[in-house]
Amino acid sequence: MNPTPASPPTEVGSQPVILLVEDDPSIRMVAATQLRMAGYQVDETEDGNAGWQAFSTRSYDVVVTDNNMPFLTGLELIVRIRAASSQIPVLLASGMIEKEDLAPDVAGLINEFLPKPYSSLHLLQSVARLLESRGCIRPLTIQPNSSNEAPRQSSSSLCV
Repeated sequence: MNPTPASPPTEVGSQPVILLVEDDPSIRMVAATQLRMAGYQVDETEDGNAGWQAFSTRSYDVVVTDNNMPFLTGLELIVRIRAASSQIPVLLASGMIEKEDLAPDVAGLINEFLPKPYSSLHLLQSVARLLESRGCIRPLTIQPNSSNEAPRQSSSSLCV
């Protein structure tokens, strides 16, 4: 199944939908929980192949993917997404590579790079910037709480 090229943002008034592709169950659980607590809908997949299947069947506002995963790396997933003519914003997270180490043509496929380990605040700020680029309302402020809680938004994130 081929994804819809440059699918439009989520309809007005609905929560933005994030595809989270991460093979580490602990990181995936924490990231998904933080994104949901911030008001986003999140679909989780455990590897690049599962991420591609999810991407092929639903429209997303942002893709957040790890790089080093079995079956299909995050970079390979991003190449597939771009080959499908999709301009969806993509965030690549990695603790194994630096953005500066990527070839310029590959780096140009990525909208945001998040080095691991990352904080919930950095994840949410990156996703907010990507959503804003997609035409979604960005939270006005993201306020950090204690280390056990997700940063709180002072406004909801709705696609416009």
